[in-house]
Amino acid sequence: MDKDSMLRWVNIKGQICPDWTQKASGRSVYTHFKKECIEGIFIQKKLPSKFADNFTGYSPDRENIGKYIIDQARRSLNHFISLSIKSGKLVKGQNLVTGSAKKGKIFKYCLLASDLSENTASEVQKALSIPVRKIKLDKSELGLMIDGRPCGVIAFFESELSEKVCFYLDLVENFISGDINAHQ
Repeated sequence: MDKDSMLRWVNIKGQICPDWTQKASGRSVYTHFKKECIEGIFIQKKLPSKFADNFTGYSPDRENIGKYIIDQARRSLNHFISLSIKSGKLVKGQNLVTGSAKKGKIFKYCLLASDLSENTASEVQKALSIPVRKIKLDKSELGLMIDGRPCGVIAFFESELSEKVCFYLDLVENFISGDINAHQ
């Protein structure tokens, strides 16, 4: 797999910790965001010997790793949504999304809040030539990531940013549902 879609673990002065930015110096290993892979880090026998030199512990500990990952994934999701807004790669709101589609704009992804009505979802689907995806976040949660106002529909033009948003959204949703095995 591509390193950008994996979690990097680094040994810094004997402490083994996730390196979300993938920029910390030191010996490192990568894991998938799958439960068994993450759990494997906490089993010393599975760690490469050179990586585990001077081992003193974990940061965060095993009980808090899920919270750490979801907090970091949310921060990254918010960051890439913010960049998408600033670069004009994100369109917010049913009317703007459907209006843009009617003017010939082509979106790569369209996300619908979980509490969006079926009629609205159907209208958006008809206006776009791509599949729409209902996410597990409601209008308030989705809006908080954008500008603080409830939002039921967001769409992205094709870009590296939209790929990052979808990656971190999948990660957040899989942790919310408790299914960290679903993300590969």
